[in-house]
Amino acid sequence: MSSVAFGGAFFAWPYHAGVAAYLQERDAVPATARVIGTSSGAVVATMLACGIDIAGAGLALGLRADRDGLGGRATPFLRPRAFLAPHIDEMDRALPADAHVRATHRLVITLRRVPSLRQFQVSEYRTRADLLDALAGAVAVPGLTVTVFHRSARFGPCLDGGPGVPDDERPGATTLRVGVFQRGRYHIRPRPALARELLFGVPSDADRRALFERGRADAARHHGGAR
Repeated sequence: MSSVAFGGAFFAWPYHAGVAAYLQERDAVPATARVIGTSSGAVVATMLACGIDIAGAGLALGLRADRDGLGGRATPFLRPRAFLAPHIDEMDRALPADAHVRATHRLVITLRRVPSLRQFQVSEYRTRADLLDALAGAVAVPGLTVTVFHRSARFGPCLDGGPGVPDDERPGATTLRVGVFQRGRYHIRPRPALARELLFGVPSDADRRALFERGRADAARHHGGAR
């Protein structure tokens, strides 16, 4: 495996976190591998690329950020800024001081330009602020985390990269693709398909922890079958 790629997942991101935790615990992602992510999959990719302990800290910080962003409401819609801020704050606290160095040429975040909606990838981060700026763009969903779009300091107006995620295009590279939707070329994905409320609603902490374990179990099955 030359790279691992996490597609968009909306609120089912703990499934990706479970896959990433399995790979992290077994040192299954080589230092030379690229870690690719789009939308909420970019957050999990960042944790993996920058060395955050996903099982020990990453899952908890994501759940905490979701809870703080909701502020006791049933839905995050129509309060985008209030929902996004705790997520960026949690990542800022969790990322190591040299996160931008670890991420450069290893972490690939997919975004879309506004108004063309053309996808582009970011893999160079001059500072931690650059990395956090790219992350904010990666999860920029109108009405959910932004009012209309994220205004990146580097790239101008942009939005999340959409559900699909690119392969590592380096010659001879192989990409392990992880997704939660049934459409798309994914090596690891939930079967049977996830219920819509797990994808587009805000599942309970218990349901999301169950998604995490499901992702870890699916990764173990894939890993065992690939030997």
